[in-house]
Amino acid sequence: MNGIINLIKPPGISSSGAIRKLKDILNVKKIGHGGTLDPNAVGVLPVLFGKATRLSEYLLNCDKTYIGEVTFGINTNTQDKWGEITDIHDIRDFSIAKVERVLERFRGTIDQTPPMYSAVKVRGQKLYQLARQGKDIPRSPRRVTIHQIDILDYDDKYRVLLKVKCSKGTYIRTLFADIGHALGWGGHMSFLLRVDVGVFNVNDGFTLEEIEDIMSSYGDVGKIALPMDYVLKMYPAVKVNDMGCTYIANGRRIDNRSLIDGFIEDLSSGTTVRLYHKDSFVALGIIQNNYIKPTKVFYGE
Repeated sequence: MNGIINLIKPPGISSSGAIRKLKDILNVKKIGHGGTLDPNAVGVLPVLFGKATRLSEYLLNCDKTYIGEVTFGINTNTQDKWGEITDIHDIRDFSIAKVERVLERFRGTIDQTPPMYSAVKVRGQKLYQLARQGKDIPRSPRRVTIHQIDILDYDDKYRVLLKVKCSKGTYIRTLFADIGHALGWGGHMSFLLRVDVGVFNVNDGFTLEEIEDIMSSYGDVGKIALPMDYVLKMYPAVKVNDMGCTYIANGRRIDNRSLIDGFIEDLSSGTTVRLYHKDSFVALGIIQNNYIKPTKVFYGE
């Protein structure tokens, strides 16, 4: 089997743990996901299996949208409510207007330091492994983009519900903790739902239990599995003839003689394209001058 499933990861399980469960349900050898989600978070976790695992980088690079709750006044060592409390602040000047003013500082491109409780590696060791040993080491900031951060709701217990659309590599826990620090109140993430990853939305996903039921009833997941080129919709499609397909299968570049319609010159040099032969997705390619060079070939596998 080859394809992609929009899995809704439940809370209380790591992304890798969810993948192991799904691997057993699907009975496949190759499987991977399109971006780690915190163990206690819930939401979209796109899963690629079979040949589709070769396309994971296109999901990892996608923007993501979250709905999360930040609780102000309490800091924890993990920057979420499942960690140990390290500080408690007495908030006497809480106002949602003040929160909105501070949020403006976090819109756009910002530098963010990865949390100690994360899978980022430093000198071959994951940070969370060092954190569990009581170590706190210097980390280099990373540049991320917050495309959107809006207030959805709030209450009198200093809890604010936010919607965040961000670039890859953004830690929502850290974003919320940094907002709390900027306000002078402290704060931690108390809830997180990942709403979408690229083209995958929470409303179109399936739980582990639903997938298991479908496998038991039908023997496969054809009804819910998406074709592997589903994640590549942002790239133009190019149809090739038999000669072009043969060239692609051998890793050779193609020119206009291999196209069924259109001209390579219609696309800018450096453009990534999807290549199809008789309606079947056969490869990814890149425009180089007046040629298309195959970059990932799936035909014949």
